[in-house]
Amino acid sequence: MNRINSIANTKITVFHTFHREVEAYRLHWWQCDGNCRTKKPYFGLVKRSINRPPSKRDTWWAEHQRSCGGSFIKIKEPVDYKKKKIRKATSAKKPTKSSDITSYFPNKDKDVAKNLINTPSVDDITQGISLQADRKIVVIDLTDKG
Repeated sequence: MNRINSIANTKITVFHTFHREVEAYRLHWWQCDGNCRTKKPYFGLVKRSINRPPSKRDTWWAEHQRSCGGSFIKIKEPVDYKKKKIRKATSAKKPTKSSDITSYFPNKDKDVAKNLINTPSVDDITQGISLQADRKIVVIDLTDKG
């Protein structure tokens, strides 16, 4: 990296922090209404990238309840933010009638399938019988008959 910087006259480093990028995505803000809003370092602010209010699921929640006891109020959210619509459970939904798989194939394919089912046995093939389906298949008898 030092060689590149000296040649290009730049100050490129291999170290990078993403603090500004992460902060840009924290768009949901909550502020405590207790006495912790005047204390450093957070001043009662909780910033998150998802719309999840502070609760007992947070590791610091019990300590906050003991020391402050305040509740959090949402003070900022993204512009044009709307909550996701909760889908109603439709238990009375009618089951759809499924169609038979053979309806997806034309009649021509059914005839070919019938021809394949009526093929001769392996013994007939080894005796040199020719089969006719879509193509002519010639079977050569390779058994040694003396």
